[in-house]
Amino acid sequence: MSGVNAANAMESPRLLKTHLPIQLLPPSFWEKNAKVIYVARNAKDCMVSYFHFHRLNKGLPDPGTWNEFYSTFLSGKVAWGCWFDHVIGWWKVKGQHQILYVFYEDMIEDPKREITKIAKFLDKELSAGVLETVLHHTSFSAMKENPMANFSALPSFIFDQSISPFMRKALEWRFKCNPGHILTLWHFTICGAGPVALCHLVSAAPDWPEVRTLSRALDVTPGAGTKPLTDHSEQECLVNSAALLGSVSLLLTFSHPRWQILGSLQRFGFAPGHRMDPEIIEKVVQEMANFTPEMSKIEGTPLLKGICDIWDTIYNFQARDGDIVVVSYPKSGTTWMQEILDLIVQDGDVEKSLRAPGFIRVPCLEMGHTSLAVANSMPYPRVLKTHLPVHLMPPSFWEKDVKIVYIARNPKDCMVSYYYFHKMDQSMADPGSWDNFFSMFLAGDVNWGSWFDHVVGWWQAKDKHKVLYVFYEDMIEDSRREIRKVMTFLGKDFSEDIIQKILLYTSFESMKDNSMANFGTLPETVLDQSVSSFMRKGIVGDWKNHFLESQNIVFDEEYQKKMAGSGLVFRNEL
Repeated sequence: MSGVNAANAMESPRLLKTHLPIQLLPPSFWEKNAKVIYVARNAKDCMVSYFHFHRLNKGLPDPGTWNEFYSTFLSGKVAWGCWFDHVIGWWKVKGQHQILYVFYEDMIEDPKREITKIAKFLDKELSAGVLETVLHHTSFSAMKENPMANFSALPSFIFDQSISPFMRKALEWRFKCNPGHILTLWHFTICGAGPVALCHLVSAAPDWPEVRTLSRALDVTPGAGTKPLTDHSEQECLVNSAALLGSVSLLLTFSHPRWQILGSLQRFGFAPGHRMDPEIIEKVVQEMANFTPEMSKIEGTPLLKGICDIWDTIYNFQARDGDIVVVSYPKSGTTWMQEILDLIVQDGDVEKSLRAPGFIRVPCLEMGHTSLAVANSMPYPRVLKTHLPVHLMPPSFWEKDVKIVYIARNPKDCMVSYYYFHKMDQSMADPGSWDNFFSMFLAGDVNWGSWFDHVVGWWQAKDKHKVLYVFYEDMIEDSRREIRKVMTFLGKDFSEDIIQKILLYTSFESMKDNSMANFGTLPETVLDQSVSSFMRKGIVGDWKNHFLESQNIVFDEEYQKKMAGSGLVFRNEL
């Protein structure tokens, strides 16, 4: 079906797209009083992005070298014609029709303001919660990971994203500087041309030139290329990353302690301590893939043999003062709690929470040597994860000033969720039939052992150590109340806006769509989510769709025997 046919088949209101210049737009759009939103981007960044797009798009001619494409673009000899004619043509008619002219740079500067402007143009009034949802799902990080937005569904003979990703950078670096301070460029390369930089410093000061060239074809060896700023008052300056056209080893160093990094530099994960090495991620994934379903035991607790093989390393792991650990029996809301903890530690900064997959941001102690290495390399405060029962916890966690958040889930829902997890996790043994797994779970013959021993063991430890015991069902019932409880435990006090943001981005719906939380970045050789989604339902009471009446009777009898005198009370439904 062609684009035109697809558009004709749509119901009203239709959302359509075109790159046509104003003079080529079908006249029916003016006759029907359509609303048009025109997005314009500065010509230099547009040229750079279009160059890389030509390289990956098999429907466009080879752009040749950068110098060749520079001339092609400047002369307007590219698909859809001259950038200058395009932006000016639409600008001239914006007062004659229902046209909202939006600037890309304004979107980068304040997306909330611009989205609100667009909503008003479309006669929509967005609540704070809906606005935050739109901001989240249209952030560069979210779209880059969203196959419904990043064109990764297209085959390589159309878009070869191994050459250049469709969503490449789309970022700016902002910083503030004071008079007399020095900006130091460090070593980086442009298009393989060697240590040569082309970087512009833009100032809003009225008596500065609009664009001040900081370095031209400069040999940027360490320490070279410095230039003091003038004696004006504090300026907000912008270094446009798209002008760099190539790989950056280390872009900026700041020679004065009063330099203040702002905005996207940290948000997009480029600040020290935030950039995640793809090779490290790949090693962690490979170690996960190497686990086999074979089990062994440590002090009577069944564990994957791959965990037992490195047990000495795990047990001798060194905790640090200030560590935060999420602990649970598997399938009890671990990922939910780790996302909450990470956002609390990041003071509600959602972009930072998207800096890497959850298994990297919150490494699991049992997931292999590289996962432990990631944990050891993390800055303070670390958020870590484990499913270990209390008696197997590395002793250093009791010796250091560590805070532990234990999340427990009612055993019936936990069993159902663990059953489906066994079906999709390639390191787990085939669970067989539901009847078979029911017996295995009840007997504790599953990885990480008996649910009963696990929850009771940690319940008894909560009065001896800094352990906050949280119930999954309480989280479902009143997430805000429980998040506040966790915040207080961690010594944090946030505004209602930040709490609302944490609630939004850790909702089941948000996490299910977030590849940094839903383990969607893992290959099928690790988690086969075509069998069952990692985030399946996230409700209380699904066990009633699986337990036979006879199984429920057997389970309740076993529960009464094993939980007697523990003081623990679980809710199997709300």
